[in-house]
Amino acid sequence: MHLKRTYLNFDILLFLNKEWFYENMARFNKGQVPWNKGKTGLQISGMKGKQHTEEARRKMSMSIRKAFSNPEIRKKLSESHKGKPAWWNKGLQRSEETRKRLSESHKGQVAWNKGKKGLQVAWNKGKHTGKMLICPICKKEFYARLIQIKRGRTYCSGACMFNDSEWRKKQSESKKGIQKAWNKGIPMREESKRKLGESNKRRMSNPEIRRIMGEISKKALANPEVRSRMSEAHKGQIAWNKGKSPSKETVEKQMETWRKTWLSNPEIRRRMSESHKGKKRSEEALRKFSLSMKGHKVSEETRRKISLAQKGKIIPTEYRKRISETLKRYMSTPEIKKKMSDVFKKNWANPELRKRMIEANTGEKSHAWRGGISFEPYSPEWTKVLKKLIKERDDYTCQLCNKKGKVVHHIDYNKKNCKPENLIALCEHCHSKTNYNREKWKKFFDEIMQQKSK
Repeated sequence: MHLKRTYLNFDILLFLNKEWFYENMARFNKGQVPWNKGKTGLQISGMKGKQHTEEARRKMSMSIRKAFSNPEIRKKLSESHKGKPAWWNKGLQRSEETRKRLSESHKGQVAWNKGKKGLQVAWNKGKHTGKMLICPICKKEFYARLIQIKRGRTYCSGACMFNDSEWRKKQSESKKGIQKAWNKGIPMREESKRKLGESNKRRMSNPEIRRIMGEISKKALANPEVRSRMSEAHKGQIAWNKGKSPSKETVEKQMETWRKTWLSNPEIRRRMSESHKGKKRSEEALRKFSLSMKGHKVSEETRRKISLAQKGKIIPTEYRKRISETLKRYMSTPEIKKKMSDVFKKNWANPELRKRMIEANTGEKSHAWRGGISFEPYSPEWTKVLKKLIKERDDYTCQLCNKKGKVVHHIDYNKKNCKPENLIALCEHCHSKTNYNREKWKKFFDEIMQQKSK
């Protein structure tokens, strides 16, 4: 055993074999320059501010436990400390709070030595409190206490225990149905919360544990019975975060995580897109969603934020094409058309809503606003006689739908250009359509006029 690699402390080495210890210590230090040679005064330790790694702590713990499992070593240590004051609590006194807590914790309990006289023999004298075992998962040697072995804890860590499918199966079978938590209603201390949070973070940082937990969750949620039981268990319960708003720091952390996982990783976006393909919400889910959004109003602040976030963004042509095709398919169904028509009629019948709709689409607020050119005057040539001549030329027929043409339209949208080749007869419905996508309609009507002139 090399002194540089051992994790036993000097007390244990000293009592194992004094002669061997001193001989090897002298041999090891022979020819080496002392670390403090030429230095004067108090020296700062090289380990100050540093901490052992988890692996080093585990090895040290295992080595000390293995040494203490030897009765001879325990006996030697016990004899060496007889008659000496304890070094760790010498001169220390318990605080009033600690004494009070100890007193309350022992209230009502019967002392184990009540009614007994003289020196008592310890119940575990001559018995081992634990032994070394081999972990069935990672095959590492570790020290386990007898109480752990009695409870079936034969794993070196919680991760190895969770990786054992047999253990998970037993846990699942033993906890069927709705279980009542043993600590329900008992508040947790802040220190316990912190330790629990750190422990969960360490556990969830292991990709293997995350993968196993993901598989278990998918398998469980795929079972309709499990989903039904979960739904029943949560009925009537108020969500723990109802009415609470996350702090700015929490929102920023969530956004940062979302940017890293979603925006910067095309693979994750692809996988999420594929996982949602072909999935449709049930009628019940759509009904619930509709009811939850009923009466919900987006605040002006939220609208402003959405507007600022969307400004300057260029939607790719492929994406626009997909949105257009989806809307066309959606709007082509008679049922959807009827629903939208009924909703519009209902809203239009309400004077207050009608007023708000008109205000929201009038003047500069309108999507068809062109800087107020509709208020500009027509040319002196724009007369009833000219309009009648154009209608007679087109046989009082709309050049788009072949219905009765009552309106004369300017092809280049210039009110001052009243040349006959720039005017065409349309019905009122088709004339309203020409206010959108003007370049398209201009090109279309130019081709019609060219065919007529031939």
